Amino acid sequence: MKNAELRRIFATAAALVMAAGTTVTAFAEETADLTAASQSSAEEAEKSDYSGSFGKDVKWEYDPESKTLTVSGNGKMMSENGDENAKPFYKAHKWAAEAEKIVIGDGVESIADGAFEKFTSLKSVSVPESVKELGCSSFRNCISLEEVNIPSEITVIRTGAFRNCNSLRSLTLPDGLKVIESEAFKGCCSLESVEIPNGVTAVGDQAFRNCLKLRAVSLPETIETYGNDVFDWVEDNEYLKIKADGANGRDYAFRNACTRFVVDGVECTETSGICGDSANWFYDEETATYTITGKGSIPYVTYNSEWVENVKKVVIEEGITNIGTSGFGYNFKSLESVSFPGSFEGFDIDCPGGLSGTALTSVVFPDKMPVINQSMLNGCEKLKEVKLPENLKTIEDFAFLGCSSLESIVIPEKTEKIGLFAFDSCGLKTVTILSDNVDIDDQAFYLCDPSMVIRAAKGSTAEKYAAEHGFKFESAGASVTEAAKAQAPVQETNEAAPADNAGVIRPGDADGSGVVDISDISVLSLALVDGRELTDLQKKALDVDGDADVDLADLARLRQYLSKKIEKL
Repeated sequence: MKNAELRRIFATAAALVMAAGTTVTAFAEETADLTAASQSSAEEAEKSDYSGSFGKDVKWEYDPESKTLTVSGNGKMMSENGDENAKPFYKAHKWAAEAEKIVIGDGVESIADGAFEKFTSLKSVSVPESVKELGCSSFRNCISLEEVNIPSEITVIRTGAFRNCNSLRSLTLPDGLKVIESEAFKGCCSLESVEIPNGVTAVGDQAFRNCLKLRAVSLPETIETYGNDVFDWVEDNEYLKIKADGANGRDYAFRNACTRFVVDGVECTETSGICGDSANWFYDEETATYTITGKGSIPYVTYNSEWVENVKKVVIEEGITNIGTSGFGYNFKSLESVSFPGSFEGFDIDCPGGLSGTALTSVVFPDKMPVINQSMLNGCEKLKEVKLPENLKTIEDFAFLGCSSLESIVIPEKTEKIGLFAFDSCGLKTVTILSDNVDIDDQAFYLCDPSMVIRAAKGSTAEKYAAEHGFKFESAGASVTEAAKAQAPVQETNEAAPADNAGVIRPGDADGSGVVDISDISVLSLALVDGRELTDLQKKALDVDGDADVDLADLARLRQYLSKKIEKL
């Protein structure tokens, strides 16, 4: 090979070697640039994850060293970056599970729905007075949150706002609060006490359910609406005591296991409690007496234990006007006597069987009662004596059905209707009907003894009924006195009947029953019309005008007293 050719070969090889060196260097430099760019991009991405916005006017910034999230700006907090479809904040930022503190700057006016949900390490929150709205689930599942200040301008605690904040021990609600929505504090199992401020009008479903350490709650009378299962059931938290005031609080306690309540200063226990807007009850185990005291209507008779089967006596004090929903029937099986006040107007229309199935032997109904309700004394097999109200208008269906020991009764003069099977299967021997035009159902005395005697005025509907149904009829006259006495059995009353030293009962009480009623008028009427002899004691009792003579003037005065036209004899 020639020298010239060798030189060309060496030159080409050298060129290739030089080219290769250049390429390696260039590749190394390019790789370094890419690595730097990647590191820079990661740093920028990490930095961007520590700041952002809640809409246009509110910013946020997270400091990983102090584990503090700061929210600042003015106006309402919106969804992150103004994106309504954005992920929940705790899902978009992994550090949310590590944050221990949140500081919201003055000027921020609201906390958005779910804004700080599932900040599981969050221990404290600083909320300024500028915040006026608290969103749904805003602090839900913040399981480490121990305390929070709720600004005074907040009027509504939204649904689930603090649900499952199970380290939250104490809570002060603002004075201006109006509504606590459903599940607002559900699952706050470390919460020990809550005072709901006066002015709150509604508490939603399960607002404080599963707050198992809750021991004291105050409910103001301003609350108008209560949701379902607001607090734990007694079985889950037997130590919870709820203080309630006013009609709304009484009503709520009434509907929700009232043994855990203190209402208007009355502690509800196994043997005492509330039973109306202004009425209370208590049970004396030693005397087996159940007493209702206060005033107004009783929605339904309350009792909290099996001792109800042992009650022998019921005392309803003056001021009580009505009783609803079943009364004492069915449950007070051993009840032997009941004392009604003069103020009592009757059992409500939706209260059939008010005294049914009890062990009553006698009962005196107050004169204000216009109705003996359906099945009122159904199945009272021991009942022997009944005094019906002077102003009675109606004896409803099945009222005395099965009262097999009842042998006589007097139907008052103002009675207009005796209903279907009203005295079915009673042991009646005599029925005195003082009303001339009472409407008697064809089967009112169904299965009564055919020998039963109906006593009434000649030409009355009662005479016609007796003839049509095969009962013996007697014209009212000499027998009315005895029949009238049968309607006034001796019974304790809330007002004692005073007697003088000679044993004379109070003025007007001619038959010695302890009360002045229609039977006394009957005694006087028979004396004046039929010439019946009066004893010296009866004369003294019936001389109600004090002129030493028993005459029509005394009869007129007695009628005025019983019709409430005069207050005293």
